Amino acid sequence: MKSQIKCVICNRVREDSSKMPFCSLHNAAYRNLVAKYGDWKIAYHDLSPKEFLEKLMDNEYSGKWVKEVVREILSHEDLMQTFLEDLAYRGMRD
Repeated sequence: MKSQIKCVICNRVREDSSKMPFCSLHNAAYRNLVAKYGDWKIAYHDLSPKEFLEKLMDNEYSGKWVKEVVREILSHEDLMQTFLEDLAYRGMRD
C-alpha cells in the first residue's frame, strides 16, 4: 500500500502533481496568490512579494485558506523561495 503524503496545513492528502506541500484546496489558494500578486503590485506601487503576503495576513477580507497558506510561506524559507520562483516564472518578481 502506497503511503499518502499529507498537506502541511490541514493533513488532507497532498496533490501529487504539486511542488508545494499542500492539498488541492490549499494549492488553489496558493495559485490564486501567485496569480493576483501582479494586480496588488500595481495597486500598491511596487509592493514586494513579502509585503504582499503581510498585507494579506492583515486584510479582513482574505479568506481562511489564503491566510493559512500565507502563514506557511512566511514561516518557511523554502516555501518563500518557491513562491518567489513562481512569481519570477510569471514575470512578476520585484
